Parts: sequence; C-alpha cells; structure tokens
Amino acid sequence: MGAYCHSAGLWFVKPDGSGFRPSGAKVTGEGAGLVWSPDSNYLAGSHNITVFSLATHELRDFGQGWGPSWSPDSSQIAYTHNDVIGVIDLSHGGAPRVLHGPSQWERGHDASWSPDGTRIAFRRWSYASLWVRPSQGGKPRRVGRGLNQLAPYIWSPKGQKIAFVSGQSLWVTGVHGRYGRFLAREYGDVRPLAWSRDGRHILYFVLRR
Repeated sequence: MGAYCHSAGLWFVKPDGSGFRPSGAKVTGEGAGLVWSPDSNYLAGSHNITVFSLATHELRDFGQGWGPSWSPDSSQIAYTHNDVIGVIDLSHGGAPRVLHGPSQWERGHDASWSPDGTRIAFRRWSYASLWVRPSQGGKPRRVGRGLNQLAPYIWSPKGQKIAFVSGQSLWVTGVHGRYGRFLAREYGDVRPLAWSRDGRHILYFVLRR
C-alpha cells in the first residue's frame, strides 16, 4: 500500500492503483515526505514530525523537524531540527530527546539507524563528513569526509559498513572510523541503491549528463 500527502490530507492507494481512499488525517506541508515504519503500522511526516497510526488513525504532532528515520523495531524516530539530531521514543510516551555529544548537543543532519538499531549515522556540514555514534549514547566517530551532500549513504545488511559517494566515486567505510575504501569512479552522478543480502556487492546507478 502506498501513501501520499496533498492539501486535502493523507491518502492511501494499493500498489495496483485501486483502493484510493482518504485517511481522514490532515497531514499537510509542501514537500513533506512520508516514511513507513519497518512494521508498516505507522507513517512519519516531515517539517513537523508527525506520526500517523494505521490501527487507530491517531495523528501525533511532535513539533518541528525533518528527515525522520525509523529505528528497526519501529519504536523510535531520529530527526533533525536546527542542525541538532533528536530522537522520539514512541514506546515511552514520545517525548523528544536530544542526542548529546561529549560536551554539546549532537550537531548534524540526515540521520540513519543501523540495521541492528545499535548505531545512528549522520552527516555534518564541516568537511562534508560522515559520523557514527551508539544510539543509546557515547562518543561519535568520524568515518568519512568529502561526502557528496546530494547522494545518499547506505548501511550494509549487518550494520558494520556504510557505502557513500565522494565526488564521482563510490566508497565504503567501516563503523570504527578507519579510512574508507575506494570502490569505483564514474563520469556522472553516482547514487548507491542497495547492498546484496550477503554484504558482498553494492548496486548503484550513474546519471550521465
């Protein structure tokens, strides 16, 4: 089942195009993205972080934020507000908390949970760098720099590596902060799509202009 927003609210449609119906929830906002929870029971929206329950049709608004990323067990959402990363824990009432670094709030954006839920990766504007930190707290570690800010980065299936793009090249790095390993260079915009299930191959495409 698919879902999308327009000015009239949130709507659902089946993959074959049938069953087009409104949800009754007024989830609005120009360009607001919708992200399914891994268990398919919730939808999260951006600009204001909103969570819609498919079971109860309840819509909860957690305030300003963008880029929601679900934890693998669908219990938490990482997001960004004013270049600070926050986490909403739905299993404990949903009160947002800010991820703290050693001495300050965790600055960053574009957060993403590891497949096992033990780590959160994020970008920082300084040096276009990529960082990883334990999801329950701890010191962040820089694992890459010179990232193409328009290209996504993707976790390996076991959460031990991350593929990212620097310039027109595809790289992979481990979560322990060693130097990244060069994989491929293309004459065009490189976009990693997915890892193979065994973690041995990466699917990517190149947009040539």
